[in-house]
Amino acid sequence: MTVSILPGIAKGTVTAPKSKSAAHRLLLCAGLAQGTGTVRELPLNQDIEATVSALRALGATISLMGDTAYVTGCDPKNRKNPAVLPCNESGSTLRFLIPLCLLSEAPAKLTGTEKLLSRPLSEYESVFGQQGIRFRKEKTSVAVEGKLTGGMYTLRGDVSSQFVTGLLLALPLAEADSRIRLIPPVESRSYIDLTLSCIRAAGIRAEWESDTELSVPGKQSYLPIDVCVE
Repeated sequence: MTVSILPGIAKGTVTAPKSKSAAHRLLLCAGLAQGTGTVRELPLNQDIEATVSALRALGATISLMGDTAYVTGCDPKNRKNPAVLPCNESGSTLRFLIPLCLLSEAPAKLTGTEKLLSRPLSEYESVFGQQGIRFRKEKTSVAVEGKLTGGMYTLRGDVSSQFVTGLLLALPLAEADSRIRLIPPVESRSYIDLTLSCIRAAGIRAEWESDTELSVPGKQSYLPIDVCVE
């Protein structure tokens, strides 16, 4: 077979893939809201499915129709019973959900593969240890128990921004105001800004006070959202 290839001008249209990073954050905002919201155009993959499963384990109701999620949120502060949150292989799900589990004093276990649990969680171990929160990491799970309160949280700025995002999602629901101080250099700032953008869309106030410090008022509530994933 002979194929002839002639010069031409490339043309056509493509659809950019949806942001998994934004999808995780928007699902969590919807899952924490007092009411029912909608997250449209979700990238349907195993990591997003893990976040859906974890939110359901916390008490949210999520109905998936195609790439749209209809989410009735929960109040993790009112959780009375132990919970098991399946994170599978999603690092974002694991790191984002750990602080949310600590809004209640009821114990929680976040499960995943050995590969997932081999990833560092030392930043959480450090900041939670200072508050007397129980934190036990095993081959396929992390068990936590204790109450996340407001106050000052100091994290290294050169580790994953997922730790900062986890705190930014949870601390607005704490009883007292909080500050997150990052030890320079601060890397992955764009992901922190993405988190701020998502929680603000759900009515949450948090902002940079300086290049290395975030202010997070407590006693806030998430509002239902109706959004498309960017």
